Amino acid sequence: MSSRLQIILFTLFLSSVGIAVALYKGLVLDIPFTPNENTSIYRVGAKISFKANDKPVRVSLALPHEQNGIRILSNQPASQGYGYTIAETEHGARAEWSKRQASGEQAIFYNIDVAIDPHHRVKIPAEVLADRSDETLDGWDNQTRDAAKALLAEVYNHSSDPHSFTAELIKRLNATQGSQATSLFTSKEGYSLEKVIYKLLRYQGIHTRIVRGLKLEGGRRNLHLKSYIETYDGKAWQLFSLKKGKTIKPSHFFIWQRGGKSLLDTFGTKDASVVFSITQRSIPSKRFALEEAVNQKSTLIDLSLFSLPTSEQNAFRHILLIPIGALVVVFMR
Repeated sequence: MSSRLQIILFTLFLSSVGIAVALYKGLVLDIPFTPNENTSIYRVGAKISFKANDKPVRVSLALPHEQNGIRILSNQPASQGYGYTIAETEHGARAEWSKRQASGEQAIFYNIDVAIDPHHRVKIPAEVLADRSDETLDGWDNQTRDAAKALLAEVYNHSSDPHSFTAELIKRLNATQGSQATSLFTSKEGYSLEKVIYKLLRYQGIHTRIVRGLKLEGGRRNLHLKSYIETYDGKAWQLFSLKKGKTIKPSHFFIWQRGGKSLLDTFGTKDASVVFSITQRSIPSKRFALEEAVNQKSTLIDLSLFSLPTSEQNAFRHILLIPIGALVVVFMR
């Protein structure tokens, strides 16, 4: 093998390594190729308000899970004078605050920082958080139960699987001619359209869960989570709008709760409510990607200049200019 061919092969090898490293940084670690790119960080804040009655108080709030396309960065609970713990339940983590005695108007805050990351993927088992427990129509009077059973039988005859059954049920409950039946169900105390659909689907034996979340847009206050229904047909989950039926997850939609019976539980309180707000800030994409790579303990970052202090990084940058200068001299000669 001639020396010229050896040089060409060695050059191609080094070029391939450089291109592979650059692509890995850009596609896997999301380190930008241009210097002025920014990443939006959204802070989603939950404010829990309630009245305490000079009794022991306990507050429990469902917390979001990891999800595809959105990376959860950090969380900051704020509750002066309250004990705080994280409780793992059948349906996921819940934040719990407690206090031996409280009185008057109270407020508890929970903030979470998230970033939109199209490459972020989470492995979730197909049947995770399925609400399987048996459902009954207890609590409804005979007229309402008979109407519900008649509606379910009619929907069953016009559907072929759990997904089509759900779509048909939602359509009929939202149709003009079905408004009387809908009013009959929702007139029961504590029953919204969301709860009626959820109850009827579970009574039919369909694996069902409620999905609650909000769209990530900065500068929004006093928000309530938007609800969807998901059903499982034995192969995959399908998302349904309460008004339009089968749908897809909206863009930049952050799921706060998936499954579970309640968003907020309180004990020893009255008039409890939770509202959300969203603020947005931008940071350099390079800084964000490097911080995430360090958190993920990427080996490539540990072996790169980015793991060094800033002064040493600048020194090595100047040193690396020497072989580039030598290469320029070679070409000029």
